[in-house]
Amino acid sequence: MAVSESELRRRAVDLYRQGWAAKAIGDELDRSREWVRKWVDRWKAEGDDGLVDRSRRPHHSPSLLDETVVAEIVAVRDRLENDPHANVGAVAVQAEMERKGIVDPPSLSSIKRVLGAAGRTRSYQPKQRSDVTKWALPSPLLPGIWQQSDWIHDRRVDCGTVFSSLQR
Repeated sequence: MAVSESELRRRAVDLYRQGWAAKAIGDELDRSREWVRKWVDRWKAEGDDGLVDRSRRPHHSPSLLDETVVAEIVAVRDRLENDPHANVGAVAVQAEMERKGIVDPPSLSSIKRVLGAAGRTRSYQPKQRSDVTKWALPSPLLPGIWQQSDWIHDRRVDCGTVFSSLQR
């Protein structure tokens, strides 16, 4: 016959009241010493009510935003989307909210979470770079004159010749 958790807790408290050590109680009930201490401490603090199961739901959700804030984030993102020159990411949304006078705007991670849940994010598209970059030949200012230069990557001339260059 299986023993319920509440009966095990009651038995642990009874053994504790008889003077047993937490380790011995744990060994007897096939539980850890920490488990025994948890339930004995709850029993000491609350009596028999402390041996009842409790909800594991958090007492508060600090990352949960008010619906008006969520609606404002989405509205700001939509306004930014309509501007062809504006950035539309979480940083831009947060900056726009600060400009509108919101004293303590949500964190970037909260804004990203809201935008993702609202379907207002774009998948990251890395810029496609060509292996071959075509550049015009650099023209010297005057023949035989040295110029300060900085090394840059290899270039390909219109005719297809690859050359290494210094940028002035």
